[in-house]
Amino acid sequence: MRDESRLSTSRQSMAAQIQLAMATGPCWERRLWTTATHVVAESGRDDAFRIRRQIAAPLAPRSGTAPAACRQQLRMMGSAGGARTDARGAAGTAGGGRTVRALHSADLHFDPPRRSVAELLPLVLDTARERQVALLLLAGDIFDHGRVGEEEVELFLALLAAEGPDLQVALLPGNHDVSIFQGVSRSVPPNVTVLNREDGEMKEVELSDGAKVAVWGKPVYNHTPSFHPLGDIPERPEGCDFFVVMGHGLVLDDDAGGDFNNRSSPIVSTELGGADCDYIALGHVHIFRDCTVPRPGEEAEPEPGPPAFYCGAPWDIGKPSVALVELTEGQRATVEKLPMGPEAPAFLNY
Repeated sequence: MRDESRLSTSRQSMAAQIQLAMATGPCWERRLWTTATHVVAESGRDDAFRIRRQIAAPLAPRSGTAPAACRQQLRMMGSAGGARTDARGAAGTAGGGRTVRALHSADLHFDPPRRSVAELLPLVLDTARERQVALLLLAGDIFDHGRVGEEEVELFLALLAAEGPDLQVALLPGNHDVSIFQGVSRSVPPNVTVLNREDGEMKEVELSDGAKVAVWGKPVYNHTPSFHPLGDIPERPEGCDFFVVMGHGLVLDDDAGGDFNNRSSPIVSTELGGADCDYIALGHVHIFRDCTVPRPGEEAEPEPGPPAFYCGAPWDIGKPSVALVELTEGQRATVEKLPMGPEAPAFLNY
């Protein structure tokens, strides 16, 4: 059993170290992260959730990155140490069927110093923890461009790794950041799945309770009108509990083209309605929007296709949001808009 009084003293000491470090010279970052990660290592990942914002937010105004030793410590937190004390959504049941709770986000557009990983990613991760989700779906444009520094990408992956196996992450590169994720396959932590193949890729994500979610998507290597992010969606794979499709592109309101026939990465209604999946996680448009359409056919009252949603951007000048998705065996997925609230910096724009 942990010595709670000792841990309390350690956390008080950490707070004092933070105040001292921020007031003293160029080495403040290394001292801050060394102290904070030491306390995290002692107290386990559950306490990491409580102090993550405290140790990350002060970094953003200065550099948005952490020293290499800290990034390594965060990675170790994700693969070792005690299990989390909360029950993730994957462990739930509804009406006797397996239920998986997922958080769908997209268009984070990290671009320090305006939008740094250290300052903003904890907002999404905290929401995932508070809502007890087992799967985080990131549907493209995590970074704003391919020139983002390597340290920023490493910190992004390290913070995801620190969540450990209780939070699995499925990531689809978008038109802004596809070049970044081409080069990170060897350094991706075990709880992060990246869909990298140009012609589309299917991967199985196994959650902490054993639930198997098949995820498919096409990264945006060719952001032109000829590229269809949801073109050639495969059939539902055997052996999975749920099938999620991810796409980063523009849903066209008029399949015939109209004013949209020259728009890049188009998504048309036959692709949305004809998909044999449980949920379609969309990115590229920075608003929460239900894009569900009827299944293609000539019936007078056709059945609806799978739920398809833009989740919105988690920080934007409009109404920042993410989407909470609940997948239940034998039922349609339910989707809830989660406003990112007053903590989301509304002054940021794209």
